[in-house]
Amino acid sequence: MAVAVNPVTNKIYVANQGSSNVVVIDGTTNSTTSVAVGSNPIAVAINPVTNKIYVSNAESATVTVIDGTNNSATSVPTGNHPQGVTVNPVSNKIYVANSNSGDVTVIDGATNATATVPAGTNPYGVAVNPVTNKIYVANQFSPNVTVIDEPTIRRQSSRLEQRRQKSRSTPSRIRSMSLIRQQQRHRDQRRL
Repeated sequence: MAVAVNPVTNKIYVANQGSSNVVVIDGTTNSTTSVAVGSNPIAVAINPVTNKIYVSNAESATVTVIDGTNNSATSVPTGNHPQGVTVNPVSNKIYVANSNSGDVTVIDGATNATATVPAGTNPYGVAVNPVTNKIYVANQFSPNVTVIDEPTIRRQSSRLEQRRQKSRSTPSRIRSMSLIRQQQRHRDQRRL
């Protein structure tokens, strides 16, 4: 079960895993409407700019796109067993973590066209920073977070396990200085 709110329209969207639907609640009147979606809806994300709602359907290998103006629904194919879904409202791109296929489906919100980006083992959760255009994918069975650079859809895996091992053997003051130097080098490289 998942829930998301569109603050612009004051509508609440609740995914019901067992009944393959999304209940739409009017935040003013508390009246409800049901919208049919794929099998086992597990996550919901909203683009408040376009008034589109994205529901990942784990058993259908789809995302249902609901038009918030009239509750019409369209199905978009994804990888196997889609889990987390997030929206970048600035670029109108939607990111879906596909746990069984080890990738992320990128949906163009204007056309519903898709692209696929590799991720780690069993990608599950996904979040976006619309300011930096970076997408972060938590991989359940690999010791890393996949970082996707949206403008180029470039994958960069950050090896958390390697960092943990390094941090165990490095005193905290040296570790923090090293991190500061790395951040400065990264900023200098971006300026070039």
